Amino acid sequence: FSLGSERFGADYFVDLCWEVLDPSLIQETMKVEVNMALAADVFNSNQQSYLVNSQVSQVNGIFCDKSSSSGPYTYSQQPVFTTSETPFPGGTRSFSTNVSNARSCFVRMMFRENQNTLLRPNDLQQVTIQSNLNVEPLNPLPPKDESLTFCHVQRVLGNSFQCTNRSFLDTASLRTFMTTGYNNIPDWRQDHNLNYRGQCRAECRPLTGNEANQ
Repeated sequence: FSLGSERFGADYFVDLCWEVLDPSLIQETMKVEVNMALAADVFNSNQQSYLVNSQVSQVNGIFCDKSSSSGPYTYSQQPVFTTSETPFPGGTRSFSTNVSNARSCFVRMMFRENQNTLLRPNDLQQVTIQSNLNVEPLNPLPPKDESLTFCHVQRVLGNSFQCTNRSFLDTASLRTFMTTGYNNIPDWRQDHNLNYRGQCRAECRPLTGNEANQ
């Protein structure tokens, strides 16, 4: 922030927002952790701290959109969580809470200069606020059964190999293939289950003779 008023007395805020992109997670309770630090810049003229001169206080609120609509976000006018307004003499201030059933939220970190009689020294040109937001499910989520694609190496005869991308929708389809499918594939040998490391390129094609020798 570049503050240019003649006297102290400014109010300013920082917003950090997040959105839940996976609809299945909206019902999950999220743990929200925030920490912030307001840089205690020193005025060149009197070597005093900005925080001391301006008497900064600080308060936080979390505002959420809890609608079930898939349209634009509409945030509530009332915060789902607030902290008390307290003096902010420096260092780091942290807080945490839980939020549930929200498509998107933002944390508003508000700062107020309570000194309104002193002139603002003009040799401090900027105030820097460092902040961090972490949002994650309160309870660990079970692993998600997603699709799988891998480069399968197949030895045909001798040192002849085939590299094939194989895709499966989920664990069940992979299990079905492993128990019933691969024995019906022509030209497979008992060593098809071995790990032929280095026989396929990253784009899943066989190595050439020179590449294999390297």
